[in-house]
Amino acid sequence: MAPSAASRGSSARRRAPLTRDAIVAAGLRLAGASDLESLTMQRIGDELGVTAMAIYKHFGSKAELVDAILDRLVDDAAVTSHGVSPGDWVDWLGATFGAMHRALAATPGVLAYVAVGDGVRFGERARDALRESLAVLRAAGLARREAQHVYKRALAPAVGRALLDASRAGSPAARASAAGLGRARRQLR
Repeated sequence: MAPSAASRGSSARRRAPLTRDAIVAAGLRLAGASDLESLTMQRIGDELGVTAMAIYKHFGSKAELVDAILDRLVDDAAVTSHGVSPGDWVDWLGATFGAMHRALAATPGVLAYVAVGDGVRFGERARDALRESLAVLRAAGLARREAQHVYKRALAPAVGRALLDASRAGSPAARASAAGLGRARRQLR
């Protein structure tokens, strides 16, 4: 006996269960095309074919979701697990910030969050990468303040070059991030 139209319709609507991982992956995909500031739970829900409330069952707020997206970006980029020995701290730092640059250029929607201003957000993985980078610099003999200074000096070109690369590629996310950076600069003044 053939399935009824009602049962065919319900099986067509069946999908894999919604998970935090799937939501974060969708957010990261959207960050490649748009800025995270304009990302909404509704937009992610539309991307996944679910309601915004379904997203809120997994993430209590947009800030929590953005942190998870930033963590995934750092994890996927293997920012500090690139295989270069920390004993050669100059090459290690080059590999670390090279990985950061590539990840940011590929996902320009996150640039406004990691670049400047009060809106800067760091997920736990980004804080881990920061701590590890500072530990490598300290092990190389730099004082705490010197290590922080070197880190900031290495981060700025990685972020700036990623923004330029994404802008040259005509990325709408890069334009939106550049506008967000402009707003942050005005706020800082």
